[in-house]
Amino acid sequence: FVREDFFACLSCVREGVDRVRAIQQDLRSFLRGNVDDAANHEADVNDGLRTTVEMMRRGLPPGVTIGLELGEIPPIRMKLGPLKQVFLNLIQNAMDAMGNSGSIDVKSAFDGQWISIRVTDDGPGISADVRPLIFEPFFTTKGVGKGSGLGLAVCRQILTGHGGDVFLDEDTSRTSFVILLPATAEQRVA
Repeated sequence: FVREDFFACLSCVREGVDRVRAIQQDLRSFLRGNVDDAANHEADVNDGLRTTVEMMRRGLPPGVTIGLELGEIPPIRMKLGPLKQVFLNLIQNAMDAMGNSGSIDVKSAFDGQWISIRVTDDGPGISADVRPLIFEPFFTTKGVGKGSGLGLAVCRQILTGHGGDVFLDEDTSRTSFVILLPATAEQRVA
């Protein structure tokens, strides 16, 4: 029995260790806030979006597409690494919600004061009773072993550290998360 199932058992153990490692990293990010080894520097939000979307496209199920529409955005002083973590988390959540088919749209825009990034998907949506809880640490709608419940809480913490925020746009027919970032240092609270 042991010889026959050894590699299957080993695979399960590796998967469990990877899961614990991911939860540990999420916990560290949540507890440390938006700590990053690199200092704030002038960077292009669109470059961060572009590289994140390209990376995510490599692992898409055949029936899922990601569209990218980049507006003209000025460079801002930021920690690009943590912001890419936010983009990655929102896109991954959209992919998880849709399953094997649908589309994700990622759009950036600038209104003269605020940079906005919108991640919209064709998933089933977020029920009204769950919406007030989605940014709470450890709250998840994913099954056991699928999510730590820290993704959106960490996203919000990273963004508030940059003087911005993230929210669910409830006025759309599709699930749409909106990131807001101030374009100037004077607008930043943190």
